[in-house]
Amino acid sequence: MRAAGMGMASTDQGAAPSEWRAWPILAAAMVCYICSTMPLTALGALVKPLSAEFGWSRASITSVFLITAVGTLFLAPVVGHVVDRIGPRRVALVGLPVLAVGVGGIGFAGPSIWSWYACWAVYAVCQACAGNVIWANVVIGRFDRHRGMALAILLSAHAVTYGALPSLAVYTVSELGWRWVYFLLAAFVILVAWPVAWRWIYGINDGQRGQVSSARVASVVAGPVVPLGE
Repeated sequence: MRAAGMGMASTDQGAAPSEWRAWPILAAAMVCYICSTMPLTALGALVKPLSAEFGWSRASITSVFLITAVGTLFLAPVVGHVVDRIGPRRVALVGLPVLAVGVGGIGFAGPSIWSWYACWAVYAVCQACAGNVIWANVVIGRFDRHRGMALAILLSAHAVTYGALPSLAVYTVSELGWRWVYFLLAAFVILVAWPVAWRWIYGINDGQRGQVSSARVASVVAGPVVPLGE
């Protein structure tokens, strides 16, 4: 019994370091994950420019948080089911360009507040196609003993965007205008995130029904609430 226990312990110790050989996949998932959080993260820096240009109230501008939340509520389980059916890689490679369309479309909003709502409604649908459930499925499938740590590292990527993006958004507004914030974010999705996904995003059972249910993961990886800056 003791020998068997020692054998199991040594197996666990050997498996743990080998899990971290998948760190490029975790890093790639982090890059892709922030794409679905950037538009809302940047919004706090755009409230004043939007109010100045169109006369919209702060409450009207930020009500898009509700629109995206409703979209996630209904569409995340659907996307999770698709990931379980065909694997996260194919969903990611299609979903990221769709996300780029939704992000770039926000830049065409105005002058009517209803066009603002419509653009964010389209974004809510597009965002679900490259939502957090995809990247969590990839990470969970690659890590076992340190699954919790790997998932925490993935979700902490949002802190990077929250720390850097508002300042970059303010600078972009001052130099190019608020619309270019979303045009440049869309370009990031296509020119950076999509090639990263093409190179490194693979599920453990890609192309087959995964062992980890993405629909069940959806509640774990719901996007964080982003406080708005002044």
